[in-house]
Amino acid sequence: MNRAQGRGRPDPPQSRRLAVALAAVFGAVCAVASGARADPWQPSPGHEQTPIWPGTPPDAAPNTNPEACCATSVSRPTMTVYAPQGANTGAAVVVFPGGGYQVLAMDLEGTEICDWLVSRGITCVLLKYRVPNSGPTMLGGHRYYPPVQTALQDAQRTLRLVRRHAAAWHVDPHRVGVIGFSAGGHLAAAVSTRFAERTYPPVDAADALSSRPDFAMVVYPGHLWIHEDEDRATRNQEDLRLRADIRVTAETPPTFVLHAENDGVDTVEQSLAYYVALQRAGAPAELHLYAQGGHAFGLRATNLPVRHWTELAEQWLRAIGMFGTQEPRPFRSAAGAGASPVPVPGLDGTWEGALDDQATDRGLVLHISSDATGTSATLDSPDRPAFGLPIQRLRRDGQHVEFTLPATGSRYAGTLSADGLTLSGAWARAGGPPRPSSFARALPARPGP
Repeated sequence: MNRAQGRGRPDPPQSRRLAVALAAVFGAVCAVASGARADPWQPSPGHEQTPIWPGTPPDAAPNTNPEACCATSVSRPTMTVYAPQGANTGAAVVVFPGGGYQVLAMDLEGTEICDWLVSRGITCVLLKYRVPNSGPTMLGGHRYYPPVQTALQDAQRTLRLVRRHAAAWHVDPHRVGVIGFSAGGHLAAAVSTRFAERTYPPVDAADALSSRPDFAMVVYPGHLWIHEDEDRATRNQEDLRLRADIRVTAETPPTFVLHAENDGVDTVEQSLAYYVALQRAGAPAELHLYAQGGHAFGLRATNLPVRHWTELAEQWLRAIGMFGTQEPRPFRSAAGAGASPVPVPGLDGTWEGALDDQATDRGLVLHISSDATGTSATLDSPDRPAFGLPIQRLRRDGQHVEFTLPATGSRYAGTLSADGLTLSGAWARAGGPPRPSSFARALPARPGP
């Protein structure tokens, strides 16, 4: 049976009209809530918005409309940090509210989500990204892709800032994830799959850090399925391809996907398409579907089974090692996402070496930087300078050196000698045996004293 039949879903034009109507409702609610003044959104007392750009944001669009309640006409993106309550897990989540890339549901899919996360010991960073038209959206009844997706710029910048401030915020930079709803779900998928792409020129030291989330939660996303704008009677629902701007690979972080089957705004094929792409790429993923819930249920579906979705999310976070009750292990935030808490003797300086990777069929470069305060390491691609897969558990025992690559589960080990660092290992691939890869030599690029 055709999945869309018998579920009462509106056809795409009707669903897009509904999305536009929802945006209008947001604006109407704002006017009422603010006594027709349409004051800009503000966080609760005790929390402060911080601009994520030191000056004018990149690719800033002319904006003559002042920002209003419910975060419309946002030209100055900000982040608001909510500290965890009780025991700190060390994890952090950047929250992307939805709103069709026209407005932002800062309460339903923002502060209310942060209330849940901080109650579980997770630092929450609520991003007020630029709108309108900062990502794929509908204008005049037609699909519109902006020349530059400025919401993605804001998302990448915020992830880097969280890692930059990890020590001050008591966050483990290896456990920084994202959660997004509706259009924010698309943004979560975009930042999970486009971290190798630098979408803006660096502005300060934070931009040297990775923008790859360590995990992602994608909730009733939109703008993902290639056939979403086609007529229900003729579109091919068996073709679950993604739109071209979302390119899933094995390096896409572990992902939790959630949707209600009777969602009439962004139909369930959006999540199905993303999950199928994750599965085919070998990226770890879970998909959870509920029969009822509609769209934009957030945490408010109190009379439906979908209200239990946060319990599933917590189980998943615990299963991937991001959700516990212990304080995070010590780390050195300045070293970046691959930081080690202590120096690794004999690895002082910066080491660089070419990896002959038979699995990915491209050369990779290992970067190790160590001094008296700590050691960091990343694995990069020469043809994709921002690839930046973090390395963890870098350690040395005598002449033996080893590390793991958590994005793929790969393990490498080798020997340190006067001639350099020689490593070999296996690049893990889901659904198949590990394939070998090795460093012929990794000589010091800038040796330490």
